[in-house]
Amino acid sequence: MGGGMANILSKYVPGLQATAEVTGGSVDNLKLINAGKSEVGFSMADAGWDAYEGLDKFKDGRSTRAR
Repeated sequence: MGGGMANILSKYVPGLQATAEVTGGSVDNLKLINAGKSEVGFSMADAGWDAYEGLDKFKDGRSTRAR
């Protein structure tokens, strides 16, 4: 799905070149976004909430809420 989305964005958004990357899933995607290494990623709702609140696998003290 990410590859298809990247193709459509690259084709129809002038000046944009999107690429897809294989990751380990929601947690990895959210950590990449938080680190500024990605701008878009798929995530399950519970992982998104945990990232926002700095819970569970995001307890490193850098929740996305602080951004």
